[in-house]
Amino acid sequence: MTSLYSIGYNLYNMSNETKKEAAKRQYRRLKGEVLEHYSCFKEGKLTPGSPQKPYCASCGEDDLNALCLRHDSSEGTIDRKELGWGQKFFYNLQARGYPEGFQVLCANCALKRHKSL
Repeated sequence: MTSLYSIGYNLYNMSNETKKEAAKRQYRRLKGEVLEHYSCFKEGKLTPGSPQKPYCASCGEDDLNALCLRHDSSEGTIDRKELGWGQKFFYNLQARGYPEGFQVLCANCALKRHKSL
């Protein structure tokens, strides 16, 4: 079992490039967990027949690099001020127990929805 001290010590001794790679891996893991939750769970229950990986609610795209979270309403500006951006946003969603009002869309479907408003 590794202690917090040894983890901190290892991060301290890493090169900057290694720290960047570790941060990217951590961001992708966190994004995947949050998007998976919003893809596969409706009202706190696993949706029957849903794949166990994130996918677009509109077209079914499953490339993690193309997926994003979109608000069901137009409250995005308020939530961004409250929850933050990027990794901080995903951490805050997790910490708050995955609040309702978000859906997973690919970049194309999110842009189509944005243009139709």
